[in-house]
Amino acid sequence: MIYSMTGYGTSSSGIGKNKINAELKALNGKFFELKIRGLDINFNLSKTIKDYLFKTLNRGSVYLYLESSKISSQDNVSLNSAKFELLNDIVDQVNKKYKKSLNLNHLLRINDFISISPEHNISDEIILNVVKKSCKNLIRMRKIEGKSLKKDILNRIKYIDSILLIIKKTIKKDNKIRFQKYQKKIENIVNQKSFETIRLHQEIAILAEKSDVTEEIVRLTSHLNFFKSLFRQNQPVGRKLSFTLQEILREVNTLGSKASNEETTRNVIEIKEEIEKIKEQVLNIL
Repeated sequence: MIYSMTGYGTSSSGIGKNKINAELKALNGKFFELKIRGLDINFNLSKTIKDYLFKTLNRGSVYLYLESSKISSQDNVSLNSAKFELLNDIVDQVNKKYKKSLNLNHLLRINDFISISPEHNISDEIILNVVKKSCKNLIRMRKIEGKSLKKDILNRIKYIDSILLIIKKTIKKDNKIRFQKYQKKIENIVNQKSFETIRLHQEIAILAEKSDVTEEIVRLTSHLNFFKSLFRQNQPVGRKLSFTLQEILREVNTLGSKASNEETTRNVIEIKEEIEKIKEQVLNIL
């Protein structure tokens, strides 16, 4: 099963003042990184949440926002004055030096200037449960997006296979043309009367063999088949897909450097364009 790395999930739990909302968002990332905002929670709960999300989501940049449904007048709302003043000075400097209108309101949303410590009792169990529900909703979205990514990528691979088939059909013809071209060039240089015909043909055959793309096509086909097989695995394959694409692109580049006619060159360019599109898609696969 293919999962996208991006996703979004929300959930609520509890009743009245003990109600808690959790908003979970995941973006592309090589490793797992979690940032928790909003409601102030203790270290042990924070660690438990992080361990759970790491085990469940595997990797990506994950943002969790916790919020109680209602902040009472007894809640302890505190301002991190030192951090606020520091950033306010930075905003002033940027506005003066670069003549840019930097919005402090936006920066307040992404930094821990305000912490809310509710007086009412919201147990760690309730908070953890709502995070788990949000995570399930996020995974559901990851699965839906992953299905779309898989369909798009495999369609592009199918198109690449069809182009390779065209190139395969021209190999024998290309080799013959290449042999004749080398023969003509060499015969124009050497004295045919004093040059051994057998030796000449041997040298031409060697040159033609070095330009033959059969091996590259065989390896390229093998890499493409392996790439397609990864979509049938029941584990995260994003990194394997990315690595295999590098191998595919290496063979395509070699194929392009050996291309002996305009048609093959155009086909190679077409393949490379499709690979670049696939690379962008693979970056979003878990």
